[in-house]
Amino acid sequence: MNGLLALLLGLVGGPPKDVLVDLPPIFTEESHTLAAPNRVMAKFTNSPAKLAARIAGFPILREIPQIGYTVLLVPYGKVDSSIRWLIQAGIVQEAEPDHVYFPAYTPNDPLFPNQWNLFDQKIPQAWDVIKGDSSTIIGVLDTGVDYNHSELSANMWSNPGEIADGLDNDGDGLIDDILGWDFAYNDNNPMDDYGHGTSCAGINAAIQDNNFEISGVAPKCKIMNVKIGLSSGYSYDSMFAPGIIYAADKGAKVLSISFFSDDLTPALRAATDYAYSKGTIMCVAAGNFDDCIPLYPAAYDAAIAVAAHAEGDRKAYFSNFGTWVDVSAPGVDITTVTMGGGYTTGFAGTSAAAPNAAGIVALLRSKYPSENLEQIRRRLEYSARPMAQIEEGEVVNYGILDAWNALNFSQPGSQSIGTLNLLARPEIRAMEPMTLPAEGGKIVLAGRRFKPGMNPISVLLGTTQLAITKWTDSRIEAVVPPGATGGPVVVRTKVASDPVNLTIGLAGASKENVMTDISDDSLVLGGTLPITGAVPDTWYADGSPLHLTVNILDGKRDLKWLVRGLDKSTISQLTINMTRTVPSVSANAQIGISIYDFSTGSYPYGSWTSAITDKPLVGTATVSKSLTGDVSRFVSYEGDVYFKVFVYLVDKNAWVDVDRFWLAWK
Repeated sequence: MNGLLALLLGLVGGPPKDVLVDLPPIFTEESHTLAAPNRVMAKFTNSPAKLAARIAGFPILREIPQIGYTVLLVPYGKVDSSIRWLIQAGIVQEAEPDHVYFPAYTPNDPLFPNQWNLFDQKIPQAWDVIKGDSSTIIGVLDTGVDYNHSELSANMWSNPGEIADGLDNDGDGLIDDILGWDFAYNDNNPMDDYGHGTSCAGINAAIQDNNFEISGVAPKCKIMNVKIGLSSGYSYDSMFAPGIIYAADKGAKVLSISFFSDDLTPALRAATDYAYSKGTIMCVAAGNFDDCIPLYPAAYDAAIAVAAHAEGDRKAYFSNFGTWVDVSAPGVDITTVTMGGGYTTGFAGTSAAAPNAAGIVALLRSKYPSENLEQIRRRLEYSARPMAQIEEGEVVNYGILDAWNALNFSQPGSQSIGTLNLLARPEIRAMEPMTLPAEGGKIVLAGRRFKPGMNPISVLLGTTQLAITKWTDSRIEAVVPPGATGGPVVVRTKVASDPVNLTIGLAGASKENVMTDISDDSLVLGGTLPITGAVPDTWYADGSPLHLTVNILDGKRDLKWLVRGLDKSTISQLTINMTRTVPSVSANAQIGISIYDFSTGSYPYGSWTSAITDKPLVGTATVSKSLTGDVSRFVSYEGDVYFKVFVYLVDKNAWVDVDRFWLAWK
């Protein structure tokens, strides 16, 4: 069977379809990652190793030379053991399961037979200036697009370097990819067979003034059809990563992506970085868990994470949120097209929000073709309208998208007159970690409007200037030298000609542990009673607490807390600490903390481990618990740690104050 399969792989047209068929994902046998049951993503040690893999019974399904990855077929259900064998045999230098991704779609009944999303984002006003341009290409990475739909057919991109002759005319390794490419089934017919991609494409760029039903956000732009989703709706790294690279290589100015997962694999990180280096902007759905846990690739700095809101600019009930989410766009009751020539007035989810954002980016790239990726992104984010925050904290980092504002935004140094400019001050939202060991290390400052490249910027710890290793609009990374002492971290920059000093926290030497704090939280249970205070109130034991009033119906309150910035590869110890105040308690009152175990499965399919069970006494106390065993299992590959905090005080008028919550780790 393996020999026959290897022979088939050498035929024109690539591997047979049944190799990449809709086999449902499984939890891998050891790492418990939700992934393809018969494929791995690998990097070979050298060229001869490819032949060694074939001889050993691991056929090559696809090569992704731009980022150095190869997709290998492995025996069904033997993903982890195959990876271990390939590494031990010296055939590959690294390998990962073929991670699964989900479409961020939430079914919804139709309510409003109109495109409220266009009016909410001031798209009709923007059309007075620009409706897009045929040279601006939107890459729709999804389950394919119904390219025969009357609302889409005239706006479908066609590969100018390819003709239908059975040859690879443009030398990209793909034969007759005239309409795009199907990376799910590895053929040149990216027709939608699930329905999701067609609806997203309609929001992006459905044709205008054609006597039919709707218009897309950017009706004069082209839709590049890049199919990465199977007929089951699933996508995998082996489809997703090459799809991103293909779209960037073929000239897509913006990618509309409505798939998510709980982690950023090395292959998808490399593909995202590749697209970023080509100047391609990625607008990605933030996910539909009504949660603050980061989902990827949306939460990666190189992408724009898009939350969803309903009419009235209210956060959609399902939308993920937090300081890692960049902007919000309409995502409820969206009118768009459906596979087979139809329409719907009920498309919903952050799947609907991301195409709205991508459409606005396409308008901006059409109007300002000479502006680079950072300038276009600045237009989009800085011009966003303020969004009402929820009781737990931030919904998004910038606000609600506004196409008219974005078109009229004045870049720094511009001679044009616009309605908006860069006078808004930068802000620091968080620092990770808050302390460092004596040997020094990296700190990350998260925030907004850092304006990379626009004004000089420096980061100081006390009087010591720190080396800056990364600087984006929402993130600054700096290196603290060995032996540094604690003190205020100051970011110095300018707004116009005015100097600005932003100060946060205490960072410096700690003999043993690094301390990291909450960056976001989300309400799970407990009714609608207010939470007063905010996440920053938990950073210091200063008497300014996060105040939790329990539900008057059952005396409970349940939160999820997110801590970011840990290093999974080096962590060896993890201690949870909480300073809390309880005014009065009954005999069975309880405060509990559980931590998510990423080794038991991709979020939310894995399990929570109980870390602290506190039977509180009246007054203020610090509760601490050191976790045992392999604590790296509680940290995602991107350094995220997720907690559930359960407060049960029985007395329905009771409350608890959390004045300090932190992780100590090394």
